[in-house]
Amino acid sequence: METHFHSEWIHSVYKWTENQVLKQKNAEDENFNLLEAVKDELSVDFPHIYALDKSAMNYDFLMNFMFKKGFCLSPNELKIFYERYGKSIEDKSFKIVYNLAEEQALQKQKMNPNDEILNLFDSIKAGLSEVIKIAKFNQMQNSFLMNFVVAKGIITAEQARHVHDTRVSIKNNGKVIVGVFEDSLHIRRAVEQNSKYSIQRRSTTLLHFLELDEFDVPKTASKLKKMDGIEWYLCLEEDGILTFKHHSKVDENDYLIAEMKSENEFSLTSEAMTYISACVNNI
Repeated sequence: METHFHSEWIHSVYKWTENQVLKQKNAEDENFNLLEAVKDELSVDFPHIYALDKSAMNYDFLMNFMFKKGFCLSPNELKIFYERYGKSIEDKSFKIVYNLAEEQALQKQKMNPNDEILNLFDSIKAGLSEVIKIAKFNQMQNSFLMNFVVAKGIITAEQARHVHDTRVSIKNNGKVIVGVFEDSLHIRRAVEQNSKYSIQRRSTTLLHFLELDEFDVPKTASKLKKMDGIEWYLCLEEDGILTFKHHSKVDENDYLIAEMKSENEFSLTSEAMTYISACVNNI
C-alpha cells in the first residue's frame, strides 16, 4: 500500500513539476535539459522525494518511470531490493536485481552519450557490488550460473566451478588462514557440527583436530601434491585425523586436502587458542 502511494504521489509530483518547468523554459536556450531541470526543481521544492526508500518501490515503477527520469538506486538500495526477494528462487532474485542494475546503467548511458568513461559493464557491476557480496551463487542452477551470471561477467567460470566447494578457516592469535577444496569427505559438515570447537596446543607446526570424528582416508592418492612456496596444509594422517600442518611436518603418508593460504604471513602461536570453522565457499 505504501509503495503504491509512493508511486502515485511521485508520478503526480513529477508531472506537475515538469509542467511548471516547461512553462518557465527559455525557448532560445539550446542547452536546456528537461530531465536535469526537473530534478533541480524537485531537489528544491520536494527534497523528501530523494529521501524515500527507493528499494521499497515497485519493480515496474522503477524500470518504467524512475530510471527513465534519471533516478538511480545506490548499490546498498539494490542490495536491500535483492534481500526483499531473498525468499524466492535464487536465480529469479538475482536476475530481477540484475535487470534493475542494467536498466539504470543503460539510462545513465543514454543521458550521457558523450561520456566516454561511462562503461556499461562497469556501471552494472558497480551497481551490483553489494549484491555480489551476499548472493548465494551456490544455490543457483548450474545452467543459470554459467549461461547468465558468468556470461554477464559477474563472476568468472573458474569461480563458478568452485561455488559448492568447502572453505575452511583456521584462526590463531588474531591471524587467519584459509583453504578451499572439493569436499567429498564431508569435512564441512563435521566442523559445522562442532562450531564452537577450539584447541590450545604448544606446537607451532601442527594441530590435530581430535574432537572431530576420524575420516576414512581415500584409497586413491590425493590429487594435491606438496609444492614449493606453500607453507601450510590441511590433511588427513594415516589414522584419519584431520590435521593442520606446516609443510616441514607433511610426510608421504599424509593425504593432502587443501593448500592453506593467508593474506598476511601466518604462524601458530604457542598456547594461543586456535579456532576452526567451515562454510560453503560460494565465491
